Amino acid sequence: MQTLEQGVTGSKSLDQTKIRDWLKKNKVNTIAGPMTFNKQGLPAPINFATQIINGKVELVFPKNIRTKEPVYPKPAWKK
Repeated sequence: MQTLEQGVTGSKSLDQTKIRDWLKKNKVNTIAGPMTFNKQGLPAPINFATQIINGKVELVFPKNIRTKEPVYPKPAWKK
């Protein structure tokens, strides 16, 4: 939705072709970080890694949006 909003605002249009063309030429900022689109209209792959730290799911990758540093090596399970 962030990409669509920026595409509509940037192209000043609701026309899908104009939005697509604008997105191919511009970087958009999203909650997952900046995104760009190639000539085919595809974004770069996005990968996320999470880890349970102190009983809470934390985002550990990518670095620019992580919520906690990864714990490595992971401590042994407590019995």
